[in-house]
Amino acid sequence: MKGRRSERKWTVASAEFACGLLALCHPLEVRFLAACLEEMARRDGVALRNAEDRANSANSDASARGRLLVSLALLRSDNREAAALLCRALQGNGPQRDELLLLYTMASNHPAIAFQHKQTFRQVLHGLRKSLRIARRAHTEVRVRRPDL
Repeated sequence: MKGRRSERKWTVASAEFACGLLALCHPLEVRFLAACLEEMARRDGVALRNAEDRANSANSDASARGRLLVSLALLRSDNREAAALLCRALQGNGPQRDELLLLYTMASNHPAIAFQHKQTFRQVLHGLRKSLRIARRAHTEVRVRRPDL
């Protein structure tokens, strides 16, 4: 089961759910969950150590989409310097749709990212979702109108 957990693909829904659930918790509950999460992270720590070191390096090369996801996931909550670099990379990057939604969801909830950047990322996320709904609606209308051959 341990291998399956690390192979599971992150989704926007699971990231938003986890952050929303944590926001509803009382401080004592958050500390308990933090202890549980630390233990889980410790089990996978060896495999993630190099990626975590890169994520928390001020010289982090976060231009690749995949690296951005890993960097943001492993960024320590007190590392403002690396968070600023990730913010710059996010603002100038053009990832694919699902990765982009996940990146902005994670960035808008990450404790190392400044409040004003979180607000900006939430606005971008809202705009992306709105444009995706419009695109899906248009795609559905085209499929409905298209006669079967």
